[in-house]
Amino acid sequence: HRQDSYGARVGLLLSAHIASLPVLFWLAWVDLREHRLPDSGTLGLLAASYLASGVVLGSDSTPHQHAVVAAACVVAVLWLLHELPGHPLGFGDVKLGAALGLQCGWWGIDSIAFFLSASFVAGGLFAMGLLLTGRLAPRQHIAFGPFLVIGWIFTVLMATTP
Repeated sequence: HRQDSYGARVGLLLSAHIASLPVLFWLAWVDLREHRLPDSGTLGLLAASYLASGVVLGSDSTPHQHAVVAAACVVAVLWLLHELPGHPLGFGDVKLGAALGLQCGWWGIDSIAFFLSASFVAGGLFAMGLLLTGRLAPRQHIAFGPFLVIGWIFTVLMATTP
């Protein structure tokens, strides 16, 4: 019976990830075009992810609490980067990171290091390619939301692949 409950919970969490995809693709598209992440998408996704986490994992459960701590850790890292001179990261990235960090936290708080690393490596490789081809100036910013989404996808795939 315990295994059935775990399997159902995993299925519900994967369903929540899948349900997030249209919003994430829309946010990535907007960020690439306009260099902004609308609150309606980032905060809506955060609220829906928190609700799903509380319902599926149990609002007073340790896994839910760990997911919330994971989101807080991602927010802390991204917010610190936002505060650097020149604001190399927008605050929309911080809000998107909160939602994605919460979802990554469903698979364990330790998934956050992989999520952030994958996001920064993907964004860094893309920026390096643009710099080398002359399509990006050294102090020019790129949209980082799409790379947070890429990092999230890799993290979810790694966490859920046996």
